[in-house]
Amino acid sequence: MSEQEKLGSIDTMGLPQAFGHPKGLIYLFFAELWERFSFYGMRALLTLYMVNELYKDLANGETKGLGIYAAYGALVYATPLIGGYIADKLIGYRKSIMLGAALMTLGHFIMAFESEFWFFSALGLLIVGNGFFKPNISSLVGTLYADGDVRRDAGFTIFYMSINIGAFLAPLVCGWLAASYGWHYGFGAAGIGMFIGLLCFQQGSSSGVFGDNGLQPEKFQEQKYAGMNIFMLIIIAAFILVPIFSGMVYFNEKVMGAFLWVVLALVGAFLLYYCFAKANKVERERIFVIVFITVLLTVFWSFFEQAGSSLTLFAERNVDLKFINAAQTNSINPGWIVLLAIPFASLWTLLTKRGRNPRTPYKYALGIAQLGLGFLLFAWSAQYMSAAGRVPMFFLLIGWFFVTTGELFVSPIGLSKITELAPKHMVAFFFGVFFLSSAFAHHIAGIIAKLTVPAESKSEVYVPKDDIFTKFGTWVSGNDQNKVGEFEFNFNKHYGSLVDTMLEKNNSYPSMGSLDNYISTINNMESFPSWKEAAAPVKTKAAELKGILGQLLSYPDSTHSYLKKDYHRFTNAYLETQKKGSAIAAYENLKKRDAGTLVGEEFDKAMFDVSKGWQDKAEERYKIEKELMAKDPQWAKTVMDFHSTLEENKQQAKPIFGLSLYSKIFSQIALISFIIALLTLLISPIIKRWMHGIN
Repeated sequence: MSEQEKLGSIDTMGLPQAFGHPKGLIYLFFAELWERFSFYGMRALLTLYMVNELYKDLANGETKGLGIYAAYGALVYATPLIGGYIADKLIGYRKSIMLGAALMTLGHFIMAFESEFWFFSALGLLIVGNGFFKPNISSLVGTLYADGDVRRDAGFTIFYMSINIGAFLAPLVCGWLAASYGWHYGFGAAGIGMFIGLLCFQQGSSSGVFGDNGLQPEKFQEQKYAGMNIFMLIIIAAFILVPIFSGMVYFNEKVMGAFLWVVLALVGAFLLYYCFAKANKVERERIFVIVFITVLLTVFWSFFEQAGSSLTLFAERNVDLKFINAAQTNSINPGWIVLLAIPFASLWTLLTKRGRNPRTPYKYALGIAQLGLGFLLFAWSAQYMSAAGRVPMFFLLIGWFFVTTGELFVSPIGLSKITELAPKHMVAFFFGVFFLSSAFAHHIAGIIAKLTVPAESKSEVYVPKDDIFTKFGTWVSGNDQNKVGEFEFNFNKHYGSLVDTMLEKNNSYPSMGSLDNYISTINNMESFPSWKEAAAPVKTKAAELKGILGQLLSYPDSTHSYLKKDYHRFTNAYLETQKKGSAIAAYENLKKRDAGTLVGEEFDKAMFDVSKGWQDKAEERYKIEKELMAKDPQWAKTVMDFHSTLEENKQQAKPIFGLSLYSKIFSQIALISFIIALLTLLISPIIKRWMHGIN
């Protein structure tokens, strides 16, 4: 034995060591850290960018943005199945990782250009690039440890910490840049992170710390097809796939469901063939365990991935944030992991030495239960709503603590078990199967997130529900879910009726009867225990409406009959403008221009981001307002006061209704998590047996 081996600087596989682990882990640690910096930096901004900027002028902008986010996430985790198989069979882990890193670097930098075309092109590059990068860097980590090496779980947990250091820093940096300088500065910073990750991996590969692991299979190193080697053909194929995946994200509602079902059918058929035609009994049952883990992870990530969508919007609209903005709340989860990863890694090693380490299925049951506890706290926060419709940030922090501990029970352990359970010649492929859980999870997460967007009911009556989810939601939120649902139904009904009477051309003014119904509904808000504080200012503002309308109705109809047409012109223009914040901003800019406070290039710049259609609506409203003020300033001011007060009242009420809906969905997630955790515990003995000695 050499002196180096005695000192522990080289392990039994002939790989250099550092800090008790293979030295290659350090390079993979930093490569993954910067790749995840790029991924999570972009992810933290993506939904907010689409909802508040790219699709701000669409009535269904929030739903459209959530759908694109879900499709992007699904494809990001579906492509590793292809990338893993190509790496296993054709080009090896290292070339796959380099190709993926290069594609993602290009994608992130393209994201910095302000155009819908480049936006979707960038998403396509990121999707394809991630397919080559993600499964293969995890597979390469697994090759650094010999079979049975007790350091394997700890090594994967340390590697998992690298993911979360990058994920922790990225939203803070990219979120700050986006808020301070513009969205595309944040996206550009993500691109720089990806480029650094590429350099880190290249340095590790050239320094020899990976040994012979991850190289291209010898039979394909020199083989030519049409004068090109296989790697060049794969590069060409990768760029051909980019517009295909870009189009799938763009047309997500029409294609994503069908695509994922086809992928599932193909993977399922292949696994059945392999299990019953190629695998022996032990391999077959271990593959069944991989499938079981993948199904559980699909459930886990479906709920967890509310992080970049509904939970980010929840933080923006309903959490009393301190020191950070909504995009930066995406750092909370990885921040907890950075703090907890080493203690958890040490815990698994210590428990293994003492023979007390829980088997994988028990860890998964406990992890899903902790996820449920985190969402229970998110939902529970609704009982502590302030007058502004916001909840203390404490609930977001502690809720994420439990979601994070649940994640540490399942995700790094799953990564480790794949390398042990999968047939050795198909590890990267089964990592692709493993990541396929996240593909389905993102698709399901998008469906769940859309449930948090208030829907316009076309029903005439509210239909109560009497099921376990409704009762559980009542207990969690502190308010009877059916009564809350009925209240929101009546609010939308009476508000809609009020607006309808304002638009009816056979009525000069809003109906006092419709207004009374609306105010009566608002007054009922105080009957809900957790709404009392928030309801008070809403009730006060609603009461103002009656006085303003009374003043409007006091004008003699004979005197102001010539203004009826003008009233309806203004009402239509006002309601059209209020549909989108960009139109309101354009309207305010027009007033500033006429007041001389926004002139020349400043005005042009302020109007640049507003589409022509919404500019036209703002100009029409402003024109009508000036006409009305010229005809009868006192009457015109009363009309405008009524409309603006009603709008302010609606905006006061929206966070309360929104929080109620978030609480409902989050409580349902919690209950489903607890049920699945219990079922997992019940079947754990069978799963334990199928693992054939692997813990």
